[in-house]
Amino acid sequence: MLAALLALAVCGGKGHNDARTSGLTSASIASTKETSQVSADVRLAARDAGIALSGGGYTLTWKYANPGDYNQDGAIGFEDTAPLAEHWNEAVSASNDWIDGSGDGVIGVADITPIAMNWAGEVSGYRIEGADATDGSWSEVTQVTIDEGDAANGRLAFTSEITPGNTYYRIVTLTPEGDAAFSDNLIAPSNEPIIYSVTPLTGYQHEEYTFTATASGQEPLTYAWDFGGGASPNA
Repeated sequence: MLAALLALAVCGGKGHNDARTSGLTSASIASTKETSQVSADVRLAARDAGIALSGGGYTLTWKYANPGDYNQDGAIGFEDTAPLAEHWNEAVSASNDWIDGSGDGVIGVADITPIAMNWAGEVSGYRIEGADATDGSWSEVTQVTIDEGDAANGRLAFTSEITPGNTYYRIVTLTPEGDAAFSDNLIAPSNEPIIYSVTPLTGYQHEEYTFTATASGQEPLTYAWDFGGGASPNA
């Protein structure tokens, strides 16, 4: 299978005949095989996962990972040799980093092995889960299919808008066989203002006071006063 993939890569590109003369030695096969034999829970975990405030909710963002799936269609197969040949011998950058399946920084012969080693490996989508403690019970918030990704800026990227309801969130990579990988836990951001000072802190009965606060946070800010039972009315 590896020889067939190499032949396809050699035949699929244009204008890089000098690069295609590189031999696939037993040493290079061994090194790329070792690189490719990474467990699914690491290999398929969502990359660059993040969470941010967005209006009244949160926006979760992450990127696709499936070494060997160079055309980013969700499954690894013969079609993935075409992007490999197209970018043959290129240095890795943001515009092609998902094609560097071996992780050696150059797109070339070493990147054929991840196709063979992960052959037919498929990512069908992602499930977002929420919890109130990292060791607590995780529950499903929503799901995103692989077709909802956007590859306009290079590596397939995903965005999901969710309603606040948990302290922690994580992104679960889904395959036809079930859960395959988990992102790092994401801490939900807070839109509560930071209060630096409140004045006055004391007063006398029948006197009139104007209360002020110095605070910062995401606008609009809303203020409410509670005098702890020391005044009437109390708020």
